[in-house]
Amino acid sequence: MTAAVKTKVYGATDPALTYTITSGALQGSDAFTGSLTRGAGEAVGTHAINQGTLALSSNYTLTYVGANLTVTTAPLTVTSVDASKLFGGTDPAFTYTRSALTNSDTDSVFSGSLARTAGESVGTTTINIGTLSAGSNYAVTFVPGVFTINVNPASTVESIATSTNPDMTVSGTITNASQTSGHGVGLTVVVDIPADITVTGTSTWDGTFTLPTVTTNAFIVGTAGTVITSIEAIEIGAGDTPLSLDKAVKLTFAGKAGTLVGWSQAGSFHSITNTCDSATAPTLGADADCKIDVGNDLIIWTKHFSIFISYKEVSDHIGSTGGGGGGGGGIVSGAGSVGYQNTPSVSTSGSTGGGAVLGAKTYNFTKNLSLGMSGNDVTELQKLLTAQGFYKGPITGYFGKLTLVAVKAFQKAHNIAQVGSVGPLTRAALNAN
Repeated sequence: MTAAVKTKVYGATDPALTYTITSGALQGSDAFTGSLTRGAGEAVGTHAINQGTLALSSNYTLTYVGANLTVTTAPLTVTSVDASKLFGGTDPAFTYTRSALTNSDTDSVFSGSLARTAGESVGTTTINIGTLSAGSNYAVTFVPGVFTINVNPASTVESIATSTNPDMTVSGTITNASQTSGHGVGLTVVVDIPADITVTGTSTWDGTFTLPTVTTNAFIVGTAGTVITSIEAIEIGAGDTPLSLDKAVKLTFAGKAGTLVGWSQAGSFHSITNTCDSATAPTLGADADCKIDVGNDLIIWTKHFSIFISYKEVSDHIGSTGGGGGGGGGIVSGAGSVGYQNTPSVSTSGSTGGGAVLGAKTYNFTKNLSLGMSGNDVTELQKLLTAQGFYKGPITGYFGKLTLVAVKAFQKAHNIAQVGSVGPLTRAALNAN
């Protein structure tokens, strides 16, 4: 007699063990007694099918040919749970869900852990099976997860020095930094920060800075006789608090090759005109910066943090270049209500006579004036406020942010509500001067 080959999936019930007579024949009503058995165990592999108690009477010589019961792996689906972290943070523990185990198994059959594709840049990567195993009794089908590294809105600088000396600067070192990005309408900026960079600020700095944020809180001074257009501004740092870096940081303005660029802080604008001597590792002194076009992108390398602005200039065809009281110009295209300002042509032979001499002639203000307006009234307003020490900017004929600040200072000095626009009360005070 020969035992039949059998198979089953791990954890399933054993199939019936059967046999066939492969030589000879039973006589009359003779029959077998007993049954076949198999070797003990439920693990995946082969288990011998034995003769067990199977027998015939002493009238037969029984020859038994054995076979095997093969236990195959049970299917198991493991699905990674998506996870995320902020840029610069520590990876969370990766978790998963699973389909049902069998044979009364518990999660103790698992060993190892999930892993993810290497990298610390902002974006997404894959959570893979890593070293996770359910043992040899299961055939695992793994469903990968997505791991997202999000922009950190405020990266805290580590190991900030402290001092009781109010004149001492505060500094700290970022040990886990590589890249972040900022997104705005029509604007993508990627910031590459080298690891182990030291950031230094004044004694009032709290050790945190913003990475990077699209902003409208910027101030631009353009070339005389031009109009500023296509303004895009990104703020990185600590507002008006200057921050110095011991290593150069790379800012990539996507698709902005060929545009002008500068930076502003505390109401002061600085055009970046220095061309980098390398697109990947430029030579920069302390607090210096440079620019270079790479393909369609504008690259800025900087050793300071502030507001960085890309923009264009076009000729101001309607600005005044001669008489007419020094008005004209100052038109900002595409800026909306943003506090940007350019420097138009300034007349030196205006209708007031001797226009180059600030505040040399009394002017009678008859109109209300506010942010965004331009013309001779604004020019005369700036002259008067300059003569009295309230206005610190160029005479542009455009009512921009600097003019608004000066008007507020004038109003404060004359006990007028500090609204920043010129109304009847402010006009009266101006005309009295």
